[in-house]
Amino acid sequence: VPGDGEDFNQSLERAGRVADFLEFAELMCTDALDRDESAGAHFRDEHQTPDGEALRDDENHAAVFAWEFQGDGEPPNL
Repeated sequence: VPGDGEDFNQSLERAGRVADFLEFAELMCTDALDRDESAGAHFRDEHQTPDGEALRDDENHAAVFAWEFQGDGEPPNL
């Protein structure tokens, strides 16, 4: 990241934002791989009706899910 410590470094700020977006994207992918259903924009080929519609599992997945940060390099606690 170019710049020095004398002035406000916009390049460093942008790099930090990109890092945040990448971390959030990784969390979303981890969640998508952990899901065992199709719902909304999340569609899995192995979970569809014979007509090709999403096969929902509201009994097990109609909830709010949260993740707990376990530290850098560690998988989140789902």
